[in-house]
Amino acid sequence: KQMLISNKRIRMLSLRNNEISNDGAKWLAEALRQNKTLIGLSLRNNHIGNQGIDFFGDALKINTTLRGLALYDNEYNLKGAKKLLRNISKYSGCQVELQPPSF
Repeated sequence: KQMLISNKRIRMLSLRNNEISNDGAKWLAEALRQNKTLIGLSLRNNHIGNQGIDFFGDALKINTTLRGLALYDNEYNLKGAKKLLRNISKYSGCQVELQPPSF
């Protein structure tokens, strides 16, 4: 977590297929609250559910640097995706790529 917070060089990060789950999403979202250099993050296929994407919605109210967040192939549903998009549309310029199985 500290590496992502203090990082000054990494601009794009792919953590695809790592089974991050909601617990890992919470950790990453906490780091995103403080990170000022990351502009792209791919979290495709990581078993992240509604709770996990809620953490990102909260973090993106604070983080104004991230411009792209890929969340394809995770375990959230349409209700969770809509909530995330509503939350970030008020605060963030980040584009979020969503494709839950229920779409």
